[in-house]
Amino acid sequence: MEVNNYMIYGLVEIGLLVIGILIALQINNWNESRKEKQLEIQLFEAIINDLDLKRNELISDLDAGMKMIQKSDKIIHTWHNESRIDSTEIKYMLKLIGDDSWFHEINSPAYTGLSNSDLWKMLPSSIINQIDDIYRAKLLRVKVLFQKSGEYATYCKLNFLAPNNLLDLDKRSEEIVELLKGKEDDFISYLRLFRNGVFRLNERFEQSTTSIEKVINNLESYKNTVPEIL
Repeated sequence: MEVNNYMIYGLVEIGLLVIGILIALQINNWNESRKEKQLEIQLFEAIINDLDLKRNELISDLDAGMKMIQKSDKIIHTWHNESRIDSTEIKYMLKLIGDDSWFHEINSPAYTGLSNSDLWKMLPSSIINQIDDIYRAKLLRVKVLFQKSGEYATYCKLNFLAPNNLLDLDKRSEEIVELLKGKEDDFISYLRLFRNGVFRLNERFEQSTTSIEKVINNLESYKNTVPEIL
């Protein structure tokens, strides 16, 4: 009888040990799964935040571009209608057309992290294609136009501003206008080319902003309709 009791106690202890091990494994698996889900949440939020930052940057650039075009148009309009160079914004515009420091950053750690994660494989192909189109196409086109604007500014600086002593803008506006005497048509041509470049950039800003807003909305909707992946 005692032997049977010892066997029963032994089996119970073994059973409890096995159950304890299984529970520990289950808890460990749950913890690992929770960590993975937390990482997925962070990646999801990171790409949405990154897209939102880029959208705001493009909106800011668009606003600045619109002001550049307005000021350019005023000078061009005054020249064609009054045969004089408006000195009000002359320093500002000469600085702009010779500014070759234009730069647009499109690298995104959030996009890189998401595209290399398991979460990326879970997203619908339509959303993946939309995100790829933003980072690999639309933002890349904006970057190329920024580079072109910088190259044009360098050309303008070397071929028009420097030869005509128009790099030093510490002079009074009236003095600068005097330096432009006899070169007004050249200045207006350079200004018109600059203005057209900004106009093309603004078109890209608007297109990219619209696309980013669409992707953000789709990501938010997907996150709300499929909460179990998060």
